[in-house]
Amino acid sequence: METASITTPLTRHQTIRAIELITKEMSQKFGTKIIYKDESRLMKVIGRAMFWNKKFMTDVITTMRGNIYVPNSFQGAVERIDKDNRKLRSYLTVLFHEYVHIEKRKKTLLPGLFELRYITPQVYSLLGLVSLPLAVVNPWFILGAPLLLAALPWPSKHRVEEEIRGYSANIVCLHYVHGLPADKIVIQGFEYVFDGPSYYWMTGHPLTKGFFRGKLKTKVRRELYGVKVAVIDNKPIKHLHHIYRTLTEVKL
Repeated sequence: METASITTPLTRHQTIRAIELITKEMSQKFGTKIIYKDESRLMKVIGRAMFWNKKFMTDVITTMRGNIYVPNSFQGAVERIDKDNRKLRSYLTVLFHEYVHIEKRKKTLLPGLFELRYITPQVYSLLGLVSLPLAVVNPWFILGAPLLLAALPWPSKHRVEEEIRGYSANIVCLHYVHGLPADKIVIQGFEYVFDGPSYYWMTGHPLTKGFFRGKLKTKVRRELYGVKVAVIDNKPIKHLHHIYRTLTEVKL
């Protein structure tokens, strides 16, 4: 991408054009729809279940089953934002980020396996929950009750790996979309996302992450810093091909 060294932010026209291109590509390639969370019963149920994340319905963008669920605040974003192009560029960054997850899901052979791996190990707590009523029929099922402990914020290796891929797009966009010089990118700003409640403490809650002795947190720092180095050296990152392709087209 010859234009990669340009550090000026995308213009409003370029940003809107890039949004149009990437949404059209996701729709044609993956059948992706952008759905408002308040219009989805599934999101409302998940929002109530995620009591530790009060901003799930209002601030968090979620990808599930190949679709992107956005808060109502995104409604009419392209048409409504006239003066603050930063919000439009942020919206484009979100689309580039979610593209990474949707493409990975498309490449996963078994339906539902991507989502299942993403919520491991917490998903095993469902087996513990099911074992309780079954124990009324057969007492042996009570042996599954300890699986309820899987619901605690244990580290999630697969979730960390997938979000490293996703947030690689955010880092690349800081330079190519927002125009931030590569050497000014601060990786530490992304680490809280991996450590906090937004992704259910995927590197491990302070009470549980000792089981992995900080290995996941070290992995996050090392790999995200590697993305920064790639941006500084103007080297493309293979799984972010959609970003380079789209930006090359809008900057021609």
